Amino acid sequence: MVIPTSPEIWRSLEIAVLPQLSLTLTNAVIVTASLSRELFLATGSIASETQSGPVVGPRECIAEPVRRDAHVPPGRRLQAQYRFGARTGLAPIIFGVVVLVLAVGFADHAPALFAIIPIGAVGALLILAGADLAISRRLFDGKPSCWPVIGVTALVTLTTNPAFG
Repeated sequence: MVIPTSPEIWRSLEIAVLPQLSLTLTNAVIVTASLSRELFLATGSIASETQSGPVVGPRECIAEPVRRDAHVPPGRRLQAQYRFGARTGLAPIIFGVVVLVLAVGFADHAPALFAIIPIGAVGALLILAGADLAISRRLFDGKPSCWPVIGVTALVTLTTNPAFG
């Protein structure tokens, strides 16, 4: 076991934690709450920023150090699930049960099971869900005075660092 030194800890906070913190706050809390209000008009306000923040924060702090896979933020998961037909809370429950069954019962065989799914199909699903998020109704309903801010934010995000964007 290697115990990091104080300069290593500060360096990791600077280059990894702070950029990820803004990204997690945006994707996991703000986007998810906004998307919930947009997709579920009658009940979407239940998942407000103030209600989901205290749940998402501790979950991310616990999960991040032990996570070994690519992480899909809750906003993208919600968009993808809604896009492909999930309209109730049952979809994330089914997903969670399947992942738990795979982890507990088939951990040694999980990579082979996931290899059955063509990577092109996964890519297509990600592109569709990402396009739904990127081309939202709000982008086109926004005031023309907001477009320069959107453009500069997108440019800075793509060319430098998401934290700066």
